Amino acid sequence: MEAEEQLAEEKVIELLQDALSRLSVEERLYVEHRFYADPPKPPREIARLMGRSEQEIYRIRKQVISSLKSALKAKGIDKFALPVRLEE
Repeated sequence: MEAEEQLAEEKVIELLQDALSRLSVEERLYVEHRFYADPPKPPREIARLMGRSEQEIYRIRKQVISSLKSALKAKGIDKFALPVRLEE
C-alpha cells in the first residue's frame, strides 16, 4: 500500500511540475516569490518586486490557482489527500 501511495504522490508531483511549466513568465514569477521564497513574500512585497499593483497580484494569484486546478483536473486529479490526519 505504501508503494502505491508513493507512486501516486510522484505522479501528482510530476503533473504539478508540468502544470507549473505551462504558466506564463509572470505567473511563474509570482509562484517563485510566493511559494519558493523563505519566508514566502506577502502580496504587497510581491507587487513591489514585480512592479505591479497589489490588486494585479491578486488577479495573477487567481489565474495561477485556476490554471493549476484545471491542469490537474484534466489529468483526473480533483482532490489531494492530506498527508496527516488533522485532529478536531
